[in-house]
Amino acid sequence: EQRLRLESPSNAEIADSMTNNTVNAVEEGRASGSQQITGFDAEEDQSHIIEEIFRGLKKVEAVLSTKRQEEKDELSITWQDVRNHTWSNLQTVYVPTYIADCLIWPPLQLINFTFIPLRLQFLYVNVANLAWNTFLSFMANKSH
Repeated sequence: EQRLRLESPSNAEIADSMTNNTVNAVEEGRASGSQQITGFDAEEDQSHIIEEIFRGLKKVEAVLSTKRQEEKDELSITWQDVRNHTWSNLQTVYVPTYIADCLIWPPLQLINFTFIPLRLQFLYVNVANLAWNTFLSFMANKSH
């Protein structure tokens, strides 16, 4: 099951946009004031600019933390997901593999102990294991 991921702007693009909006708002406020800035007014204007910048930075941080939380939520796995995946895997992989095991190994071992000479039994079982491990690998990866 794949989750749909929507395209969204990067963190840097969000930060740039918020900073540009803040700077534009400050410049518009300065332009609409149309009064000459001197002494006390300059300090007041500077503190206003600084406040606007901090407000903008707080907005950027809020957007970024929300974005980080959304990314965490997207990557989070619940116990329900684990249980569902495990149950599905048991039904589709384990049961057929166990049935194959019960059908293949008893006859192979019967042949091994009945007809194969003692000095070749290890070779016979190793060849059978090679085939069995190939089958197990196929069963484990057939959904990929």
